[in-house]
Amino acid sequence: MYTAFYEKHYPHASPADLLSDLISTLAQMSNMIENKRENHAFRVAALAFKVGREVIGLDRPALRNLYFAGLLHDIGEVTVPDYIIFKRASLTPQEYRLITHHTRVSRFICSQLPTLEGAGDVIYWHHERWDGTGYPDGLYRDMTPMPSQVLALCDSFDAIHHRLATGEDFSLDHVITEIERYSGLQFNPLLIDNLKTLLEREGLIKIFEFPEADREIISGSFLVDKRFKHLGKNYIDTILNFMMIVLEAKHKPTARHCRRVSVLAREIGRQFKLSRIELDTLSIAALLHDIGKIGFPSLLLDKQGGFTEEEEYIIRSHPRAGKNVVAYLAGFAEVGEIVAQHHELEDGSGYPAGLKSYNTHPLARILGLANLVDNLATAPELQEIGELDKLSAGNISDLDRILSSVFLKNRTSGNG
Repeated sequence: MYTAFYEKHYPHASPADLLSDLISTLAQMSNMIENKRENHAFRVAALAFKVGREVIGLDRPALRNLYFAGLLHDIGEVTVPDYIIFKRASLTPQEYRLITHHTRVSRFICSQLPTLEGAGDVIYWHHERWDGTGYPDGLYRDMTPMPSQVLALCDSFDAIHHRLATGEDFSLDHVITEIERYSGLQFNPLLIDNLKTLLEREGLIKIFEFPEADREIISGSFLVDKRFKHLGKNYIDTILNFMMIVLEAKHKPTARHCRRVSVLAREIGRQFKLSRIELDTLSIAALLHDIGKIGFPSLLLDKQGGFTEEEEYIIRSHPRAGKNVVAYLAGFAEVGEIVAQHHELEDGSGYPAGLKSYNTHPLARILGLANLVDNLATAPELQEIGELDKLSAGNISDLDRILSSVFLKNRTSGNG
């Protein structure tokens, strides 16, 4: 569908590089969903790769699966209500079922891209425990596949490392002592001993590094899979499909709104006789314009007005957050700028930067209009106007009617 965009930005890109960009973007989304510190997913992936190679001796395809599992290990938490993720008290049986479901969601997301099925399987079992009290299947000891054991240990290690690093007397010994408390309970004792040896040899800083040689191992492992030959021109659709799957899992109304705005923005763009590349860029930016809300609390996304000052601040952060998500994708710089500016206004009273119209991207102004119209036309009190996703191709008269009806209704109701 986005042929012009692909031909402009990816004329010589290799499938392996494209997939790497895509997975990095999803990892960034995963960090936002969990509200975890920056680069948590990347650190877990790098450490798991190193343990898998130097301790377990995995081959290249298995290392690739483990690395990508590290990047995406908790993306399924998008379906878990925020209060459950951060709840300190004991979970109710219903809450426990919700949180145990997230590994299934993660595996499903991975299954949507050929060759990532193995990474999904690694993720699926990474919350099993050595003593059999984990989930989703209550596996006992070595019933859990070794790559999943490695991922579980590296995930917890990075969390412990982050928690202890705030202390004044922080040291490698403190991290090792803490992780050893879970030996024989949560983790394989032999695996902990091997991680300890690796840590003592490399140190806390080097242990999380991911050298270029390791990246070449990941890239090289793709070359043996013939399915990657078909990634090429389907790449943009693959990106957007993945990101919308995650957004819809987080909040269906937001995902549906983004799809409607994308259709409407393209229709408006056609009336302005935009080029094929401009239409593609606008349509992509419109589809992703609210992707920055992926890390918002679910209750905030469902709230209809009456926001507190803190909530208003969070809401106004989503254009920049969206730009940060797409920043990992080569060729998406312009899309990021449009996403960042879609709430700027003519007189400079918009957000996040307070730019006046002459300082904003022209496509951002079209996106802002499409976004406004959909928000107004789908508001409960304006449902009789009609749904924007019923616009027929090239029929801008419906848009004129919607705009006229919306602004007339606002004027007569005193909203001006």
